[in-house]
Amino acid sequence: MPRLNTPIKKAQDINLYNPMKGLNLDLDGALIGDDETPNCRDIVFRDRAFSKVPGTAFFGMAAVNSEVIISLESFPLIGSTQVLMHTTTKVYRYNSATSLFVELQSGLTATVDKVVKGDVCQSKYIWSNQNDGIWQWAGSAAPTLITKPAGVVSSFNCKQVINYNNSTVLLSTIEDGTSYPRRVRVSTPFTIDDWDTPSLGNDVQDLDEKAVGDIVCGYYLRGSIWIYGTRGVVQMRATGSVTQPYTYTSYTSDFYIDGINCVYPIEETHIILTKNDVVAFTGAYFQGVLQSQSIIPKGVRLELFGDMASEHIQRSFIVRDHLNQEILIFYTSKAAIYPDSYYRFSLKTKGWSKGKFVASCGTTFILNSGLTFDEMTQTFDDYNIAFQNLPDTSAPPVVLLGDRLGGVY
Repeated sequence: MPRLNTPIKKAQDINLYNPMKGLNLDLDGALIGDDETPNCRDIVFRDRAFSKVPGTAFFGMAAVNSEVIISLESFPLIGSTQVLMHTTTKVYRYNSATSLFVELQSGLTATVDKVVKGDVCQSKYIWSNQNDGIWQWAGSAAPTLITKPAGVVSSFNCKQVINYNNSTVLLSTIEDGTSYPRRVRVSTPFTIDDWDTPSLGNDVQDLDEKAVGDIVCGYYLRGSIWIYGTRGVVQMRATGSVTQPYTYTSYTSDFYIDGINCVYPIEETHIILTKNDVVAFTGAYFQGVLQSQSIIPKGVRLELFGDMASEHIQRSFIVRDHLNQEILIFYTSKAAIYPDSYYRFSLKTKGWSKGKFVASCGTTFILNSGLTFDEMTQTFDDYNIAFQNLPDTSAPPVVLLGDRLGGVY
């Protein structure tokens, strides 16, 4: 491409790339300043150079389905990476041999805003859609219901499942139709459904309403589970004691979140989409107040939240593009009801760019942990992978995006 030397004014349209013809090399050189790159669509600005936005390719879909995909979950189980698709009435398992999602469970009664967030505990995947029970799946046979705690007769649900301290942690439970939006239930270590033997180290705790509000989500960070609520944050820490197995410490914060997928753990940091900012939290606090750092420039922040439909912020989600070392923040614009726009944040350059793509959820997936050059069915250029990103000839995780009609890309 020509050397970039002519400044481009704001709101000026420059077609640098044509899907049929490639880069337009007839253009004079052009320069887009760092402060204006967030206003560029369909290109990415990395290392002071342009590149086209990575395209999408078909990954798989449900054999017969036209429901909104409310969750895509990717996790290691029985020696390989599994992908489950959750819709409002069914659960599908990805079959790599046919590129189809095969029905695993049906007859469910979830809603589009009850996002499924499960985890692998004791070699079983545990999840709940907040309405049809808490389920366990070993990877082969059909899913089965988790045993209910003593005193719970008819129904047992939760908002999120977390594997912590070799125990199954349930956040925000619904028991016999009664909601406990601040309740944390923890199974006996090395079990997935022993809730009733306190002497063995299980626990049930109702967090302080004034401190945390209602639980939104929880994620592991630096040895603790940080539970994010509508009013504050609680640090859950294992003590090693059977009589008091966990401590719960409340903190105030200057950020609040609405969606379970508005927090993304990456290394020793949580990237958080709040109601008015994008911040990084590393577990630091001072005098009972969490210390977070905004990672988004003021101009980009104003544009992002000016474009976002605040009434649908709970449908936002964050995924990581490992190949390009970027975080993708999907949100619903004011013209839509499901996420249709995203911002890319470069972990390498700290730069921002934006784009359009309609998706209801996302995850990352390892295509083939043992992919070799002999197994590649396309040319190397078609994989858009750099040699330095192929340690031991393994393919890096790819981003999977689910749409509203059962397709995954």
